[in-house]
Amino acid sequence: MAETSPRPPPILFIHGYKGCSLVNTSSSSSSSSFLTLTQVLNLSSPDLSLPTTWTNNEQDRHQLPQILTPGPPLADPLGPCFSSILKARVYAPLLQTLSTEYGPPSLDPTIPSKFYIFSYDWRRSNNETVTQLKTFLEQLSSTPQVIAHSNGGLLVYSLLNDNPFLIHSVIYAAVPFKGNLAFLPDLITGKKIGLNKKILSAAVQRTFTLPFHLLPYRSEAAGLFLNEHNEEIRVDWHDIKTWNDNGLVEPGSAKSMHLIACLADAVKFKSTLAPTQPKDRYPKCICVQGNSIPTHDGAILVKRGVISTSKFKPKPGDGRFSTSCVQPPSGTVLETINSNKKHDSVLDGVDIISALKTLLESDSPTTSNSTSTSAADISIELN
Repeated sequence: MAETSPRPPPILFIHGYKGCSLVNTSSSSSSSSFLTLTQVLNLSSPDLSLPTTWTNNEQDRHQLPQILTPGPPLADPLGPCFSSILKARVYAPLLQTLSTEYGPPSLDPTIPSKFYIFSYDWRRSNNETVTQLKTFLEQLSSTPQVIAHSNGGLLVYSLLNDNPFLIHSVIYAAVPFKGNLAFLPDLITGKKIGLNKKILSAAVQRTFTLPFHLLPYRSEAAGLFLNEHNEEIRVDWHDIKTWNDNGLVEPGSAKSMHLIACLADAVKFKSTLAPTQPKDRYPKCICVQGNSIPTHDGAILVKRGVISTSKFKPKPGDGRFSTSCVQPPSGTVLETINSNKKHDSVLDGVDIISALKTLLESDSPTTSNSTSTSAADISIELN
C-alpha cells in the first residue's frame, strides 16, 4: 500500500492594530463602523470609543446604542477602484495571494479549511486577545503556519511563551518586539484617516487599551525621549507621573484614572513577552522588516504638552518601526526578508508562498537574507 503524504498545516493570518473592520451588530442590519469610503471622505464618523471604566482590572464592554465587533481584515476597504487609486489596499494583495493558493479563508476555526483568519478587536487589551487566540488555535484540527503582522506578532509571541506547541511556524511581519514612541502622536494629536480627523482622534484612541501596549517598556525607552537640546529625559512611559509631568493628562481626572488602568494592563502584557522557553522550543520563523524608510522611533519634548516625533533623528525602518525594533527576542530565525514598503504594506512584494514553504521544509536553523521588490507610498495610512 502506498504511503500517503501528511496533510500540510493550515495557514493562519493575524492582522495588526487597526487591521480589521469593526461591524456594528447592535441593529438588525449590520453596518461597517470602520472603515468605509464615506468615513475617509469625512462624510460620516461613527464613534469608536470604548468605555473608560474598568471592573476587576478589565476594561468594561460595549455600551449601547452600538455594539462593535471585529470583522474581516481590511482589504480594499474603499472598494477596489478607490482603494487602488488612493493606494489603500491594506491586506488585499496578501489575502488574494493566499486565497489563490489555499482557497477562501474562514474566520471560524471549527470549519475545515486550508486558510484561516483570526480577527480581533484591536481597540481592547492584548491580554484579552491572547486568551481568545489560544481558544481559536485549540479549535483548529492541526497546528497552523502563522503569518502575523505588527501587533498580531506580539499576540503570537506572548502565546508561545506558555504554549510553544500550538503553532507550526511563524512569519513575523514588522512586529514591534521592542516598543518605541511611534504611536505616541496618535495618543496626543490623533490620526487623520483621509480627510477624517475625528474617527481616530486622540480622544477616541485614548479610550483604547492596545496603543499603550506598544510604548517602550523599561530599558526599551533609553534614548527615545529628548528635550529641545537633544538631551535625554529619563522617563517611565508606564508610570502616570510621566504623563502628568509632561502635561499629557490632567492629574486626578477620570481620564487619568483610565490611563492608570491602561498602563497597568500594558505592563502586564509586556511581562508576557519575556522569553520563557529554550530557543529551540519556539517555532521556527521568518522575519519581514522594512529597512529603507526614515523612521522616527523617539520623540522631542518641544515644550510642556507638545511632543514631536518628526524632529527625532530617523533610522531605517518601515515608517513606524525601525529594523532594531522588529527582531524576536528568542527563537530560530531561518531568514530575514527586507522590504522597502511602508508598515501597512510591508508584506506586499514578498513571495509569501515561498516563505511558507521554506518554513515547512526546513529542518536546520540556517539563516539567509532576501530583499523584496520596492513599494509605492500609501496615501491613506492606517498605521
